[in-house]
Amino acid sequence: MSLKTRLFLLSSLVTMLTISSGTLSAQEIDPVRLMLSDVPVPTGLSVLYDFDSGRVSAKAPDGTGLTALQLLSDNDLFTGECENVDGAFDVCAADEVFKLEIEGFESVDLGPILDPNLGGQGLVEDMWVNGASVGGGFDTGDGAFLVVIPEPSSGFILGCGLCFLFASLRRRMRS
Repeated sequence: MSLKTRLFLLSSLVTMLTISSGTLSAQEIDPVRLMLSDVPVPTGLSVLYDFDSGRVSAKAPDGTGLTALQLLSDNDLFTGECENVDGAFDVCAADEVFKLEIEGFESVDLGPILDPNLGGQGLVEDMWVNGASVGGGFDTGDGAFLVVIPEPSSGFILGCGLCFLFASLRRRMRS
């Protein structure tokens, strides 16, 4: 497929066509900025980032399916190493990861598309999400959320707690 054809097809993602009562209409869909969350949000679009491996997956809001998912990076943070992004119109590049499945999907594992150990706040400032929901439009439910797993500060707090527990037990054993 030529570059010109691919660019045309990808740019058409921005305008989703819907058929309602026999009338074809266009609805412009703007990319959505991700918000940081500590846990997956069942009523929202959750983009899960594994802090240790760089793997990214996405899950649609409960009761909603996606036909297309597009992740955009302002600073070209994507590694270009995607999994399950192998369709004729799918894209895996430094500035964009795009997945299209006409049948729809509720979740997708995109593989190690980001480097490990990136901070959640920096990612939400860099990344955008766009797509198409089964039935038209782009339904993110209560919003689009980035969830860092495991959240680094939680691991640090857990480690500090274990050290304190060990020190307390050792002190009790000495007395």
